[in-house]
Amino acid sequence: MSRMKSAVVMLWSVAHAFAQAPPAFLVEPVDGAAAVAVAVLWPHARGGAIPRSLDVGTATIVAQCRLDHARRRVPQATASLHVDADVACVVGVLPAAAADAMPAFVAALFTAGATIDDDTIALATAAVALRADDRQMLLPAGRLGALALAAFALPANGGAPPAAMLGRAPTEFRELLRQPWPVRGALRGAVTPELADALRRHPWGEVASAPPRPAAAPQVPPAGRREEVHARVDQPFVMVAFPAPTPELLPAFVVASEVARARAARRFKLRGSELRAGTPFVAWSALAGDPCVCLHRRGEPWRQLLPGEVAADAAAERDATVAELAAFLQDLQQNATTEPEVSRARTVAIAEAGLEPVTAAGTEPAVLGARLRAALLARHRGLDAAALAAVGVDDVQRALAMTLRPEAASWHVLMPAPRADRGWRRR
Repeated sequence: MSRMKSAVVMLWSVAHAFAQAPPAFLVEPVDGAAAVAVAVLWPHARGGAIPRSLDVGTATIVAQCRLDHARRRVPQATASLHVDADVACVVGVLPAAAADAMPAFVAALFTAGATIDDDTIALATAAVALRADDRQMLLPAGRLGALALAAFALPANGGAPPAAMLGRAPTEFRELLRQPWPVRGALRGAVTPELADALRRHPWGEVASAPPRPAAAPQVPPAGRREEVHARVDQPFVMVAFPAPTPELLPAFVVASEVARARAARRFKLRGSELRAGTPFVAWSALAGDPCVCLHRRGEPWRQLLPGEVAADAAAERDATVAELAAFLQDLQQNATTEPEVSRARTVAIAEAGLEPVTAAGTEPAVLGARLRAALLARHRGLDAAALAAVGVDDVQRALAMTLRPEAASWHVLMPAPRADRGWRRR
């Protein structure tokens, strides 16, 4: 039996048969494509047909198991994983010459629960726990994000502590892998009719619907600034956070966030480790369903004091950094956006959501998978190119004014541990 026929048999061997539903799997052939990519998305929160709501840590382990199982079955595939508070998405990419292995990759994602071994589950669990520990204990973004969620009384999205993840039995994850979850999928690039037919006939199950937004508004945070010492920072890290925009503002705020990023890039300079720390100037993603919009600013680097030298202390550097971020926030709220700003932001937003027209030039393996994942997440969140292209200057200004409201702001600071031999430039 040929490899293609074997793969089709594997697809049909998945244990559940489902009634006809709206197409869960979109197929986008591209003439002259250098590669083919598949993206498969599973929701894991907020009801509907989801058999069980999973925290981020558990959902990440389940998705990592799927990914590792598929990599073992199709080792030539380049694969990646995205997990947020609502969904997990696995992406696989193959060169055009190896496209006939794609059905086997997809089938492996769905059959992991039947054949995955304990060692694979244990390794996936350890890898996820290590990353969670780094985020919770090492990276400023993890702590600042937790503080913002707590300030707005929003559910924490960090999942179980790493030690609790490591203590779970493989049988728990194997059972989760066996359950039929709602799903979405997409195939793009070097798609032959045989490959498209094989994947369309896969028993995908119920189509995953977009997660509804919570009906209750987030709690207004208490006034004032919350501050704590963080053992892993050498400079103050300042963040001001706001609840994510309401659904009717979503397309406009996607464009508005790109306006904000462009203004921040012109206004500020990176001071070292902001990106490694997970604290870019503007941190918010509609594709990831981020519950908070966060603006960050890292303080200047400290310097070694000379004997007898008097320099500014960490508190002075904190105040200067807070003032910088406050001035930027005021600029976004009070200085009207311009048509050139919005036009550029629309173009960037459509491209970053993977919603621009696909050509052969955009199907190189290094970019094809990332763009397909973005497009699938955008579709799941209810974003499309037409809605983003229709956003105007007034829409952006309204979205900024209604989302970045001063009374909704929650300010947080991470401070370095005090040291007598360190100081800052007076500014």
